Amino acid sequence: AGWFGLFNGKDLSGWMTFDPGAWSVGGSGELSGRGPRSYLFSPGIYRNFIQGAGARAIGVGFPGEVNLAWDANNLRPAIIWQGDFIDASKHWVGRGSGFQGPAGINTLSLPSGLSLAILDDADAPWPGTGGRGPDTRFKGYLLDDSRFPSFRYIFHGIEVTDYYEPFEAGDAFVLRRTLTLKGKPAKGLTYRAAVGENLQIVEPGGKFRIGDLTVTLTVSRDPKFKLRQGREITVPLDLTEGMLTVKQVYDW
Repeated sequence: AGWFGLFNGKDLSGWMTFDPGAWSVGGSGELSGRGPRSYLFSPGIYRNFIQGAGARAIGVGFPGEVNLAWDANNLRPAIIWQGDFIDASKHWVGRGSGFQGPAGINTLSLPSGLSLAILDDADAPWPGTGGRGPDTRFKGYLLDDSRFPSFRYIFHGIEVTDYYEPFEAGDAFVLRRTLTLKGKPAKGLTYRAAVGENLQIVEPGGKFRIGDLTVTLTVSRDPKFKLRQGREITVPLDLTEGMLTVKQVYDW
């Protein structure tokens, strides 16, 4: 994969910190920090067999000790957790066989199956198919300047970009997902935001709670959230304008 620079000698591109004001770059390109919270963080990427995310898992360790494992087989966020990222020692020994689980705490499994579906009607069962059918194709991922990944795939001719970033909420970091869709309108196109028993509506405008997880959802065009069978939150997606954005915050 080659080498990449950790510091560009100019600014904090590719890094995050609790207090940007605690860091400065000198005239000669030297980086210095001060204060009790003068820490810098950079995300890590780990592609391998991850327990709960399948054989084509892509793990991301974000600044702020929030972590994600994305399932490239089923084109979905599979698990999120806090604390330490992952202990990859199992994959460094011998042939590196087996699945490695998260190294941190507060691990949550997210809904299985695709986040998107084409439904015949709003109450139709969510399809159980994965992400390797004739109408879906994984196109890899791109890293932005902060080295946060955007996962890219095709769904029924629609270009989908699935981007994640941490941000500070109070005294902790939470994870924000931005799903961008580009393409022609598709009848029955639906996004599934959450699944779980005893799902509670905190705010009708798009805030829900499932156990220890609070989900906040915003849609760029005409959101109409639906609680299905008391355990699923879905929203139809209107691509009339050719592009749509869904933002979802995971707080746990």
